[in-house]
Amino acid sequence: MKAIILGIKDYCKDCWHDWLFFRLQKLYKDPNCVLTYYNIYTDEFHGTVSWKEGNVWHYIRQRRLGKETKHE
Repeated sequence: MKAIILGIKDYCKDCWHDWLFFRLQKLYKDPNCVLTYYNIYTDEFHGTVSWKEGNVWHYIRQRRLGKETKHE
């Protein structure tokens, strides 16, 4: 049950980050403003428009996997 609640909380937090980013992008009216992340395998930066990694079930699954591997 704890994994479900924390997974939903993580999903909501990422949705909140997306909303804040789009508000900043709209405020500055800069369509070229994108979030970037560094890919260590290709050694380059990539742009993204979302923080979210998947749907809410993905976040719940990640919490459950983290809980299982933590006990090992």
